[in-house]
Amino acid sequence: MPRFLNTWTGEFEWHNDPAQVTYAILSHVWLKPEAGGEQSYDDVRKIQAAVKKNRSFGPIHSPSKYIEHGTIFGHSRLSDKIREFCKVAREAGFRLVWNDACCIDKTSSAELSEAINSMYEWYRLSDMCYVYLADVPDGDTPHDHSSTFRRSKWHSRGWTLQELIAPERIVFLTNTWHFLGTKIGLAPTLEWITGVDFNILTRRATLDSVSVARRMSWAAERETTRVEDRAYCLMGIFGIHMSPIYGEGENAFLRLQEEVIRTIPDQSIFAWGVSGTLWLSDWRFSAESDGNLIWSNECTNSGLLASSPTPFSQCASIIPVSSSRLAHIVGLRQSEIPPLHCVFTPEGVNLRLICLYLAGTPHILDTFQEQLSMDLRTTGRRLQLRALALLQCQHKHGHLVALPLYRSRGEGGSDGSASLIGQWSHEPYLAQAVYLESSALVETLKHIRPTVEEVTLLRNDSDPPIPKSLQERDDLPFLDFWPWYGLSKVAIEIAPHSISSLGLLGFIPAPLEITRLKTETILKTSLAFNGGSHSQTPRVIELCLVLTSLKDDSNAKACFSVKGAKIIDSCSYDSPFVNASSTGASHRPPVNTSRIFNSAQNRSRDMDESNGSHTSIIARSAHHRRTIAHAEYIFHSDDDRENDPRNCMVRLLRVALEHPIAIAAGRYSNVLLSIEISEQHRYAPLAQSDPDGSSSEHTGDIVEDGTSNHSCKHSNVSPSSTRLPVSVEDADTPYARRDSADTLQNENETLRSQIASLSTQNAVLSSQMQDMSLKMSAMLARLDALTSPEGLGDIVDDAHREMQ
Repeated sequence: MPRFLNTWTGEFEWHNDPAQVTYAILSHVWLKPEAGGEQSYDDVRKIQAAVKKNRSFGPIHSPSKYIEHGTIFGHSRLSDKIREFCKVAREAGFRLVWNDACCIDKTSSAELSEAINSMYEWYRLSDMCYVYLADVPDGDTPHDHSSTFRRSKWHSRGWTLQELIAPERIVFLTNTWHFLGTKIGLAPTLEWITGVDFNILTRRATLDSVSVARRMSWAAERETTRVEDRAYCLMGIFGIHMSPIYGEGENAFLRLQEEVIRTIPDQSIFAWGVSGTLWLSDWRFSAESDGNLIWSNECTNSGLLASSPTPFSQCASIIPVSSSRLAHIVGLRQSEIPPLHCVFTPEGVNLRLICLYLAGTPHILDTFQEQLSMDLRTTGRRLQLRALALLQCQHKHGHLVALPLYRSRGEGGSDGSASLIGQWSHEPYLAQAVYLESSALVETLKHIRPTVEEVTLLRNDSDPPIPKSLQERDDLPFLDFWPWYGLSKVAIEIAPHSISSLGLLGFIPAPLEITRLKTETILKTSLAFNGGSHSQTPRVIELCLVLTSLKDDSNAKACFSVKGAKIIDSCSYDSPFVNASSTGASHRPPVNTSRIFNSAQNRSRDMDESNGSHTSIIARSAHHRRTIAHAEYIFHSDDDRENDPRNCMVRLLRVALEHPIAIAAGRYSNVLLSIEISEQHRYAPLAQSDPDGSSSEHTGDIVEDGTSNHSCKHSNVSPSSTRLPVSVEDADTPYARRDSADTLQNENETLRSQIASLSTQNAVLSSQMQDMSLKMSAMLARLDALTSPEGLGDIVDDAHREMQ
């Protein structure tokens, strides 16, 4: 039930059914807050109250003559946009108008939710939609390729997509509210700008005639102020409804896709991020010139569902395939084609797909494997392709869309970020989907009979969020540590907050010693502990950071070293990522955090056995993050180290070179050496999830954080890889602790014993069930005998004999 604004009186009016009301509606790009923003419902209500207070007569209702005096349109505080919109509509004969900025009470969550779910319908039912283009001047010619109209922000906003499609009549207005054109008149130009079909714009075709993937592609490059609105602005395009939850982030688009899957039988929604075409004829990987078959590696998340409309940018040419057509293509009966039905579970999405297992055709397998490996090689992985799962959609050229299935994680064929397809792993961030060229499919079907399999895919498995301190920022300057190469000089000191927090734990840092050489800057300090005789924490811990300029490179090398402490583990700042991936998702494996950063950076693996050093490369981009370089150490706080490290007391030491969060008055340092130490705690390695859902313990290897990726060689350091082995040939070999292996073996024996006990109980229960089944069968036979005509006759005869 929308709230309208009367163009004559300036008062709001409620009307239950917009289909029974004649009204005009406004489509526009909202002003940014710094530019004054848009006047809200409350703003207009205040102006209405001020007008009523100052006038001595009631509102004007003259049907023949408009009188501005005594209405909000004569008030100086009313925005020009509302005043001019109402003027244009009023002069066109509209008494009622609707403007999303002032006709929705956004302080009411119920009203806001109704408006978001109904907005497409309100635009569809409008009698006229005026599109105000604040960035298009008078005299512009939309048909010209260099016109301002084609570059208007209105074409790039998320909400304006439905405002373009839904209304039957649209009039475009310039920044002075003068006529520019109509939707039908500019339809070819609008199709070129937005990608929306001419037939959709002219209402010669309906939205349900367009594939889900193509509709998503219309929104792929559009932007919204709130990330959730990238999903909410598409609800009307797909005819679905769901409650808006601002604050849920990208999960809103996942919910949207789930509702689309439940509502629209179209598997093109799974074809996002199509990467290329598989061929057999000439062993080549296609990159068609039409722009629709380009190799794309922009997908940073794994799973069946995309995290935003962006990965659908190359999906405009994907169309659904009917079950009868697909049956004809693959040589199956139509009744054998699985239904387009999905079941969402906590483990993932269950569905049935037509699969082509390639293991029995090595010549086809090798051909496809080589083409798919073109991008896999850049990641250092050699995944073994095993099958292709066909989707019920195709490219307009006739190429079916397929999902590559690799060897199962149980066989060591995937790292933690893969999706599960039955026993298979799916690598969507490498090749979410591929086109299978028509002749290649025909040749493949000569050797392989397709089978229908029930598969399970992860809903979505995007990378964990990057800590704010590791995110790049434009407002942080590049630091010149070598003053003779430039005019600036970096001023470094120990972070004031570190001095305070260390003091509370009994550690007193010595003044920072800085030695500046031609290509090196050396920072040294020590931590003296005065926590009392009851603690065996080392009396002095020496810290050193050496920054070295690399020849012919804008990068630098940072080497952290620690002396005077017995180090157990040493790693980079990857622990937040491991925790983020395992919390609340025990069935998922740990995420390989190195994918978050640039894997192409130079890496150094150097752990000096004498001082527990950690060396990394500081890329130029690292200067634009708050934390430039850092290292983590876990060291014994007990004097005597026990054989089992889990029985000892330890502390966490974190050292970082960082930009100051804020510079206090009187301080001029532009770089801080941050030193943090935790309280004593019992040693506990990081717990991560194995592929089978069980929990295992890892200390975490040194994974690049924008600096580099390192492993440690110190005798007291035992890092283990956070990645699962990819294959037998190139698996990352974890450094397992002997005591951990013994513990796992004991746990394994315990589990075996429990399984044996459960098996025995199961056998007993099975025997009992068989006995009960026999007794039940006997009772049913006796009941049948009693209820048969012969049985009833015997009962009657017995009754007569008893009476005699």
